[in-house]
Formats: sequence, structure tokens, C-alpha cells
Amino acid sequence: MRLGLIIYGSLKQNSGGYLYDRTLVTHLRQQGHQVKLIPLPWRSSLAHLADNFSTPLISKIKTLHLDILLQDELNHPSLFLLNRRLKAQLSVPIISIVHHLRSSEEHPVLLKSIYGAMERRYLNSVDGFIFNSKTTRDVVTSLLDHAKPGVVALPGGDRLAPQITLAEIRQRAQQSGPLRVLFLGNLIHRKAPQLLLEAAAALKPDSVQLTFAGGARSEPGYAALLKKLVKQYGLGSQVEFCGHLADKELRARLRASQHLAGIAGAVPLDRDLCRADRDTQCALCDAPGRGACRARGLVMVKIKTGTTA
Repeated sequence: MRLGLIIYGSLKQNSGGYLYDRTLVTHLRQQGHQVKLIPLPWRSSLAHLADNFSTPLISKIKTLHLDILLQDELNHPSLFLLNRRLKAQLSVPIISIVHHLRSSEEHPVLLKSIYGAMERRYLNSVDGFIFNSKTTRDVVTSLLDHAKPGVVALPGGDRLAPQITLAEIRQRAQQSGPLRVLFLGNLIHRKAPQLLLEAAAALKPDSVQLTFAGGARSEPGYAALLKKLVKQYGLGSQVEFCGHLADKELRARLRASQHLAGIAGAVPLDRDLCRADRDTQCALCDAPGRGACRARGLVMVKIKTGTTA
């Protein structure tokens, strides 16, 4: 089959969503299918709206002679009106890959209403879905005017080929010294990594060691705020920002950590647990995901957003 995939920017970007998309594209190509990338430039939210009226974009898609058009749901500001025009000119099913919904994030009331209206219209404009978790599926389903086909394709839990036994995990959990906690994800506000800093500041000195593994490019101002908080709370010797890690180094960090922190009210915990490759023992979160925890034999400590524990 010939498939197209609409994304923002490059497929090589470092985030869980782009890793998911890369893995999907690689798998499809390995199965003998042709996948054509249709990248749209990263711009402001207002500029993205202009894509909905882009005749050249429609012409480009038509020339690809696709059997299926895939769209990363992240691109919904560029597509929530365009899809209606595409369907009028092409008889190609449109399948949306949904990682999480922007309208599920915390925003001022007016902005949240606008985001919700755009996203709801987009979700109702496609023919089917690929969900990264059951949590995502349930949220999307609640916004549909009528049922649409979809499949839950969890990220693989063995991408990093974990080689650790339950006995080793139990032994590691009982080791003396500071509690070693790993935060896995880009340093962005909606993932609330500052909660870990606030929690560490409330504990006895040197009782916890925090490692943040994730890029700072998405929200450099917020990343700078986190480093400022480290100084403010006097946590310089307890916190490490190691940036985006290659697989080998990430594997080592996971094995060395006692707990995985996934404090992300707007991101399904299922996804981050899968990315953790079962090398950690306990998940700290404020998001729905108990099923994912049970499936991987993990303990979940639920933390309400805006509080520390």
C-alpha cells in the first residue's frame, strides 16, 4: 500500500510521540508498504490555521496517489477544516494517530474552549484512529459524535531490551542511600516536573536524588525556571539534568534508578510506562493508568496535581 503521514517538522524530533511515529513508519516499511512523509513547518498556532486553506497542500497530497492518509493528531490546528476539503476531492481513508489531546491540558477557560472546539471538529473529521493507550482512546471516544473504528497500539515495552529480574529490582529497591528517581520526558510545563523539585525540597536533605532525562528545547523558558528552582531550594547536589539520552545511556539510567516518575496529568501514563521498558519498580503519577501499572507489575503512587508527596 501507499501511505502518507502528515507531521510537523522532522520525524527525527526527540519526543515520545515522534518516537512512536518513527517506529510505526519503520514497521510499515519493513512490511513492504510505501510511506511518504508530508511535513508541515512548525509555526505559531495562528499560522497553522492557514494550512486549512492551502490549495498547494491538497494538490501535493493528490499527486501521491495514496491508499491511506495518516495524520498525527498533533497537527489538528492545520487539518480540522482541511480534512473536509480533502474528502471532497479524494476517496482516501484518513486515520489519525492520537498521542494525547491538547484540550485535556490545563489552559485559561477561553483558550481551553477554543482548543476543545478545534480538536472535537478534527476528531470527527477523520475515519479512524490509532491510539497509544486505552486512556487516550476513552478520552477521544467521549468527544465523537458517533463511533469510529480504532485500535490501541501500546508502545513496545522492550525497545531497550531490558535485562533485569524481579529479584534484582527488589534488591535495588532496598539499597541504602538517597532514593534514586528518574523523570523521563521533555521538560515542559504540562508534564509538571517541578512537582518533583517541590517534593524534594520538603524532604530531609540528601534523601532523594533526582535525574531528569529529557530535552529542554520545546520550552526553554520553563527549563530555565526548573534550574532556577534547583538553586532556590538548595538542591544542586541532588538534581541532574542530563538532556536527551541515546538508547544505551537511557538503558543504563533506567537500570540504576529505583523509581520512575511520570507526573503528567495530560499525558497517559500507559505511554510512559511502556517507554520505561520495565526497568524501574514504581511509577509516581497524577494521571489515569492503573491498568498499565498492573500489566507491568508496577506499583503506582497517585499524586494529585498541585500537591507534593
